[in-house]
Amino acid sequence: MNTMRPSLSMEANSINKILVAIDFADEAEDILKIAGELGSSLSAEIHLVHVYRPDPDPVYDSIIFPVLVAGETEAEHEKVLQEERSQLRGQADRLRKAGAKTFGYMKPMEKGIAKSILNFVDEIHADLIVIGTRHPNRIDEFLVGSVAKKVLKKSQTPVLLVPRSSIGIGV
Repeated sequence: MNTMRPSLSMEANSINKILVAIDFADEAEDILKIAGELGSSLSAEIHLVHVYRPDPDPVYDSIIFPVLVAGETEAEHEKVLQEERSQLRGQADRLRKAGAKTFGYMKPMEKGIAKSILNFVDEIHADLIVIGTRHPNRIDEFLVGSVAKKVLKKSQTPVLLVPRSSIGIGV
């Protein structure tokens, strides 16, 4: 019986849009480098997406939070968003200069970062998701899990996890 296995080139042609989730951590360069190489070698579009909080962090001062926890003002929040937009533009420009057809998006968080990423995957019909992974400590993992883990668990689209080289295990 002669079964034909799809070649890498046949599989590669089915990847036309790559969604890259960006959070502006120092280690994002690893993710961008891999995404840029993939996009260029596959002639695929790269769609960078950064999910942001649409509202400023509140200031807590109540019985539940007896200590005043600093939040941010509207002006401070807008300044952070402007910085993030600028960083996203810079990252998209670098990938374009390297030869990758690149688009950048700022998306407001809706029901969590992972859910927002997955909604955007559906919106643009991405063929591959590229996302960085960290090694959260056990408490973080238990309480909230990781965005990458949630995306991997719930995605119907293939996911490429990129380890962040400058983050140590258990940090």
